[in-house]
Amino acid sequence: MNIRKIKFEKAIWILVSVLSLLISMVVMLDINKPIYYTCLPLLPLSFAIINFFSYGIYENIFDFSHNLAKLIIHVLFFIRESVAIYFLYKGSYVATLNKLSEKNVNAGIALMIFETCCVYIVLNFYGKIHFKLGKLHSFKPTIKNGKYKKSKYKFVGFIMMVCVLFCILAYAISPLIRNSYSALWDSSLLSTDGYFLAKMEAQAGSKDRILFTLFNVFFDFTRILFPCLVLYELRKKIGDKFGCVAVGAILCVIQFAMILNENIYILITVMIIGIFMLKIFPKYRNFMKRMLIVVGIIVVVYYFISVAFTVSVGKGNIYEIFSDMFQIYFPGITNIACGFNIVDNNILNTLFFDIYEAIPFHSTLFGLSGDRLSDLYNAYNGVKYTICPGIIQSYHYLGIFAPVVTCCIVIIALKTQKKLNDSKDMFAYAAYALLLIYTSMTPVCYYPTVLLSRFLSTILPMLIISKFAGNNYTFNRIGIIEE
Repeated sequence: MNIRKIKFEKAIWILVSVLSLLISMVVMLDINKPIYYTCLPLLPLSFAIINFFSYGIYENIFDFSHNLAKLIIHVLFFIRESVAIYFLYKGSYVATLNKLSEKNVNAGIALMIFETCCVYIVLNFYGKIHFKLGKLHSFKPTIKNGKYKKSKYKFVGFIMMVCVLFCILAYAISPLIRNSYSALWDSSLLSTDGYFLAKMEAQAGSKDRILFTLFNVFFDFTRILFPCLVLYELRKKIGDKFGCVAVGAILCVIQFAMILNENIYILITVMIIGIFMLKIFPKYRNFMKRMLIVVGIIVVVYYFISVAFTVSVGKGNIYEIFSDMFQIYFPGITNIACGFNIVDNNILNTLFFDIYEAIPFHSTLFGLSGDRLSDLYNAYNGVKYTICPGIIQSYHYLGIFAPVVTCCIVIIALKTQKKLNDSKDMFAYAAYALLLIYTSMTPVCYYPTVLLSRFLSTILPMLIISKFAGNNYTFNRIGIIEE
């Protein structure tokens, strides 16, 4: 079995290198590409070379328990550096951000290659992390005086009940909340403008706006913790049964009925519930892994196709649509190159408002206004609601040292993997799972301000709740222990 696994890992390693190399050659031979894309083939070519010398990261990379962070980071960089370039080529280089020149494109390519090199040095050499976990199994925990010793903290159940009731009541009484959330199968979900317009209708500091903000904070961590708590209690009372797994699947499906503008967060939420189920239902682990992969692919494909058909009206062929979509969702060369168009006359003021944006309830508590870097990014490129690439935010403040921020985030992701594996209670486990996914995705999909905002508004409250849990919700209480 080990030999078969090694052969599979080698095959994927070779395939990624070969595909990246082929994409580089195809783009290089394209005589119709714009003149400012002359150096574009260097992106997939450099990734092919970096990947070729990074075979070490493929060791057990598909083991979610050990290397989930590495897997997410590697896949996202492959998409940004190679797959997105292929669709850019197939889509006649169509992209929403098109204020491009040879100067800013070449600068963007150089910055991307530099960042990728730094990230893969970290992935290859940082500690060569190997977690000694072993397999989970059922056991009879130590019993003292016929029952478990309980923690002095008894507030978690009450806290969760209050959070759930608040979310239900807030949704019932606030039209702003109801208008902002949609189901996956609802076409209104695909209108990003609709969310922002609905939000703007409520004045900052108004009762409806305050309720909307509070609901988002409470709902973002409650929709993760409450299903995990339900599954924990089922595992404790019923055991490692398929019926519990079925309930978990239903709880995952329900998540898709409430989606805000940040559509990817719903996938993250479902992923965390799935990771938690892998932890507490080891008997069905292999089955759940396959189902998570299959369902994840179906949902992502469905969403991409839905968006493609929605935005295709009056726009080119399917390749042009996907060219634009890959640059938007995996901010690539067009988005990074356009970051060099920004003119910032007060960099300290911009830095202040970037940090200020991450503070929960900042508009309600302080009411300050000013230009963030994302505002300047959109203004100088003639677009709206477009994410400023993380490497551009770092470069704006640190210049040539920009990859340091990315590498620090990658190191946090790798450290969080160990924190996740060492977690003894369900609340801390869920919090670290969320932190792991966000730190793994930030280098490509987000920028540091988004990560900081998510940490302060969602992850930190989850960690605080875990402190109140004490030893009342540990995994050994439901028969899960690590060898």
